[in-house]
Amino acid sequence: MQRATPGRAFGKKAKWLGGRLLLAALPLLLALLACELILRVAGPAPADPDNRMSDRGFLICDHDSLLGWIFPPDAAGDFEDDNSPVVIETNAWGLRGPEYDIDPDGLHIVVLGDSYAFGWGVEEEESFPRQLERILRGRCGDPTLTVINAGIPGYGPYQQIEMLRRVRRHVPPDIVIATFSLANDPVDELRIARYAPDRLWDYVPAVKDPDALLSRLSRSSRTVALLDERTLGLQLFLANAGADARRLAEASMVRLNGECEETGVPLLMVVVPQRNQILSGGPGSWFARRFSRELRALPREIARRHGVPQIDLTPALAAVQQYEDAYLQHDAHWSPAGHEAVARAIAAALPTAWLIRDGIPHAGDADDD
Repeated sequence: MQRATPGRAFGKKAKWLGGRLLLAALPLLLALLACELILRVAGPAPADPDNRMSDRGFLICDHDSLLGWIFPPDAAGDFEDDNSPVVIETNAWGLRGPEYDIDPDGLHIVVLGDSYAFGWGVEEEESFPRQLERILRGRCGDPTLTVINAGIPGYGPYQQIEMLRRVRRHVPPDIVIATFSLANDPVDELRIARYAPDRLWDYVPAVKDPDALLSRLSRSSRTVALLDERTLGLQLFLANAGADARRLAEASMVRLNGECEETGVPLLMVVVPQRNQILSGGPGSWFARRFSRELRALPREIARRHGVPQIDLTPALAAVQQYEDAYLQHDAHWSPAGHEAVARAIAAALPTAWLIRDGIPHAGDADDD
């Protein structure tokens, strides 16, 4: 009687195990196939969101070969947030706000950033750059002091560098204030790095690489696309806290600081905390804080290693949250009260020496009103 060799015995066992796994997976495959058929029968894929928004009168960005996107100049339209549209008007530079009457002898402060600097969900007069301008003008009695809001939704540190260069064509800045959002600036750097500097016309705001296998499956399968959509928040969180995203964000912030140093312009980095750092509570907040420790430490490391002055907005926002909402309802962006707290915190953090031009003080030591 011939005995089975170990190799033949292993092969038979592997074949048996493979058959069992295939049999177990068959119901799942049939369920996925049924789901795919139902989703395809249910209707066509969603239309391009940009087309839907423009048809309803919303102001959308134009493509830009250096920045990726920017609002059209001298335009107006609604900008929907928190189920309440806010009217947005742009100036000749494609930035939110009025036309700037630049006084060559005045003090010019440029605010760089994303939707937080832009003033997502609030009126232009309520955004912190405009409130900061009023505070500083009131302190020094200088109506020529100008705060230029160069914030555009979705921008990361890389685009802040390019935006600073563009603003510099119109006016030489005396102070640069750059916001660094812990909620999404690192992942924004990860996304923009796939296309910068010479493929920004092709930019796609996807968390995953558009050429990756899962991205291709998502474009061809309604089921995978639905799963991708339902897990987008988790994908964003994990990518934002990842080492690659942090490394890219740090590199861009260091480059921004270098650009300012080369031109002798002081830079203040404003650290924007994640919403769950202010509105703590529940297991979700604990999970987010637990797995974003390295991300929250990143600005401190940049300040320590590269000497970038900074202010963390966490204390200011936490203080206002004790007696009124610092955030919009159902949104991670600041309310008008949150913007006011941010403006006052930044005004207090600006060194008096920065607010002096040609020996003339542009801000006193008096407290804010």
